[in-house]
Amino acid sequence: AKKVLPEKFPKINLVATVYGDDDSVKSTNEAKGLIASYPNLKAIIAPTTVGVVAAAQVVTDDGLIGKIKSVADDEVRVELATNVEVRVIRSSISDVRTKGEPAPANDSKPAKAE
Repeated sequence: AKKVLPEKFPKINLVATVYGDDDSVKSTNEAKGLIASYPNLKAIIAPTTVGVVAAAQVVTDDGLIGKIKSVADDEVRVELATNVEVRVIRSSISDVRTKGEPAPANDSKPAKAE
């Protein structure tokens, strides 16, 4: 992939290659490190589902996923980058958090009733 990248995608600048070893904690830490080291990073490319989920969670937790531009009865428009907007069906949104609000724990054990 490193050899093909400059030929097929000359405008993409590969800044680092890191390995999460299919481990969620290590993948999360690597994604955090990439974002801290490269604040203008435009993408994290991960070849495994563990890496994709970890990177997505870090981006979401850091509030880097976009800004709400408008809300209508049936859709929400979100700006992901300058002049890049997506429309999301409101009924598909399951959770709304403020920037900096921590993500809920992904525990496999059910919460104990009090």
